[in-house]
Amino acid sequence: MTTRAECRTIVRSFIDEPTPVRWPDSILNTFINLAIQQVQNLLISSGSNVFHQTATVNAIAGIVDLSAVAPLKILSLAQTLSPVLLTILPIRPKDAIVRNAYTGALELVYVPKAELPAGDGYTLTYGAANASNSVLDQLTAVLAARLALITDNEPRAGLEALRLELEGNVRAIASVPSSFVMPTNDFHAINRSIMSYHMSGPNTIQLSTRV
Repeated sequence: MTTRAECRTIVRSFIDEPTPVRWPDSILNTFINLAIQQVQNLLISSGSNVFHQTATVNAIAGIVDLSAVAPLKILSLAQTLSPVLLTILPIRPKDAIVRNAYTGALELVYVPKAELPAGDGYTLTYGAANASNSVLDQLTAVLAARLALITDNEPRAGLEALRLELEGNVRAIASVPSSFVMPTNDFHAINRSIMSYHMSGPNTIQLSTRV
């Protein structure tokens, strides 16, 4: 497991600047944060379910406030009527003709936003399982260094070759179940709710009745 401070040291070795001259620590920290988000996006695009989380959210008069969750992506929404889940399908806002005033609990499966290290002693993690992996950490350092060397062609070329190699390794990791990949919640339910939903704001869901 690599801390932000350790990652920054690796980045400095790639950019050949062991002590700050061109790039202060604060700038490299920003590059590391951007790189973590790039690695997360790579894992998501590779089909990894390490980021899937489940949460219970409450609808009040047809409105669901997602501020506490702030998902990057909604994977599914379901009405919980034990012992079954009724899948609520997404709908285009213009097709939401009849608003639904449902009040009650709903089950949300979502992809959370990347968790960024809050300080030098915090480890780099990727996803809901707090997954940490040396290949992911290496790729983060390479991507951060590449951002620093955006105008330096020769060292950037070497980093580009290493990036491609590491990205191939990450895709291989993401495609094979392992100890750091969380089991996914599969919602292939044949039971569908009479409700649909659409996003009416950045963190707000509006329920409607399917007609």
